[in-house]
Amino acid sequence: MPVNILVDARTWKPGGAGKSRYVSELLPALMAMAPADRFVLLVSPGFSAPLSGNARAVEVRRAPLLDLPRLATQAAADVFFSPTSYLLPVRLPMPTVVVVHDLAVWREPRARPALKTALLERMALRPALSRAAAVIAVSESTGRDVVALLPRVADKLTVIQSGVPAAVAPRPGAVKALGLESGFILFVGTLEPRKNLESLIEAFAGLPPEMRARAPLVLAGRRGWRMQHLDRLKEQSGAAAHIRELGFVQDEVLAALYEQAGMVVCPSWYEGFDFPALEAMQHGAPVIASNTSSHPEVIGDAGSLVEPGDVASLTRRMAEVLSDPVARARMIAAGRARAREFAWPRAASATLAVLRRVAR
Repeated sequence: MPVNILVDARTWKPGGAGKSRYVSELLPALMAMAPADRFVLLVSPGFSAPLSGNARAVEVRRAPLLDLPRLATQAAADVFFSPTSYLLPVRLPMPTVVVVHDLAVWREPRARPALKTALLERMALRPALSRAAAVIAVSESTGRDVVALLPRVADKLTVIQSGVPAAVAPRPGAVKALGLESGFILFVGTLEPRKNLESLIEAFAGLPPEMRARAPLVLAGRRGWRMQHLDRLKEQSGAAAHIRELGFVQDEVLAALYEQAGMVVCPSWYEGFDFPALEAMQHGAPVIASNTSSHPEVIGDAGSLVEPGDVASLTRRMAEVLSDPVARARMIAAGRARAREFAWPRAASATLAVLRRVAR
């Protein structure tokens, strides 16, 4: 019997990161996997992604908190899927499945989001998880954090690790067009406090001058909140001449950066799921990452893990990867194999099973 699934898809947008990336990868895989089921997607104004024949989009101009019961009734929904938001009505005419990406607000002071986001999560998360029929965590690390915060959720919690998308073909000449040569040190992600850029820049500055000149530090991602001091950090490091900030880059350019990077460094204090590390391994870049939160379960034995605040160790690991071609080749091969273990169809299949079980 077909299932009617109502989805809060307001964060689905091209080129998004984090939760937006999760939604834009998971939902197409879900819809392709369930052609007999029907999907109604609540989307933001301007939504333009192509949809399969078993889905339709309903534009909402505000958080659907007040309108959700009406929208659910109109859609004859059997289940409501909330992949990124905890703002849910007290009563809904159908069961709810909620996804938890991370608990940075509780677990890691240095990784906390902007004040407004933190307050909303603190107010909304506990009630949302308590009322949900099922809860999905995107990593074992996040699952442990959820159970530590709300032990009574354990019986309805399922861990479904996110996937890596199909590899994007790199844009020819993209790296040279940016004025770069292969072998640089790459960071990918929104530039914000949780990413621990202070340690990365300090560790880079600790490399020998000739190594910094040969392998500059490239930051690919938009500036987020509370990063007004980034320019000062670069200048005070003494290595600003070899640090490049690219801002947002398109997927084809990012693929080229991954493929020509000497390594990708993911030094963040806390991640619910480490997408850049997974994508880097998929494209054949050695990965150095923090040994906290979800990094170890994503990277496994395929990369190198360091304490996020241990600047000297990070400097040493970067120097080793740049100077040891045998170790580098081993990391590339192991990383490619590791990335193949993560797939969106697998994540979609497991998510669909939860949605159907709850709906019925």
